[in-house]
Amino acid sequence: MKRLLFGLGLLLSISGCVTKQAHEDKLSSWLGAKEGDLVAEWGPPTSFYELDDKRFLTYGSSSQAMVGGTAPTTNYDYYGNAYTSGGTPPILVTSNCSITMVVQNKVITEWSYEGNGCYDF
Repeated sequence: MKRLLFGLGLLLSISGCVTKQAHEDKLSSWLGAKEGDLVAEWGPPTSFYELDDKRFLTYGSSSQAMVGGTAPTTNYDYYGNAYTSGGTPPILVTSNCSITMVVQNKVITEWSYEGNGCYDF
């Protein structure tokens, strides 16, 4: 169980290399930038929506990873009988992120994000 928790902790610490503040600063650096510059750097959005004079460009990502899992331990008694115990199954961890940039007059004016894997987007 300790190995499983260590593996999960390691994955979370690696995926959390970028802080929330650094992530938000990166998004804020796009405020005032042209829509074309964003698309040139990030590629086409996953989806977009237009309402009145605003365009909402959404970029999404999702990934999965297997974490942890330990093999069972087999011990033998004095007579050669095997006793197997312990072991844990791996855990499937899903990470996702959705970032929306709001464009008005071809300039980025707002941003928002949601998900558990946004800091490395």
